Amino acid sequence: DNLTTLESIDDAATKNWGNNWRMPTSAEMQELLDNCTWTWTTLNEVSGCMITSTVEGYTDKSIFIPAAGYKEGTGTLYSNNENGYYWSNSLNADYLERGDPSNADFLPIFQPGSEWWQQIMITPSVRTKGFSVRPVYIGN
Repeated sequence: DNLTTLESIDDAATKNWGNNWRMPTSAEMQELLDNCTWTWTTLNEVSGCMITSTVEGYTDKSIFIPAAGYKEGTGTLYSNNENGYYWSNSLNADYLERGDPSNADFLPIFQPGSEWWQQIMITPSVRTKGFSVRPVYIGN
């Protein structure tokens, strides 16, 4: 269908939270990487990253992204309280160029000390993975 982002009917945030919510785009996730500090912390006994804006006028704004792990199929939960994996609503451009819409972009978070901690970047994965969704509020 030549779409590059999920329609609302396929968007997990919209389906679960309503029309005022959607999954973030890859570009919005990249903004978090480019314009925020990332600090590994524990909040209410849950490990994850506190992401705080470095943009002037917004330095008091932050969000917490839990290290919620992921699932393979309907099976075991892996990496809970260690790492997190968050879907975007963007299909991966490289795979789309090859005619393969089966991969979407996601943003992983890794705990400090892991071999991947300094490699937080948007990357593709098959859309059947049980990754988390951090919804974006789009208003009325």
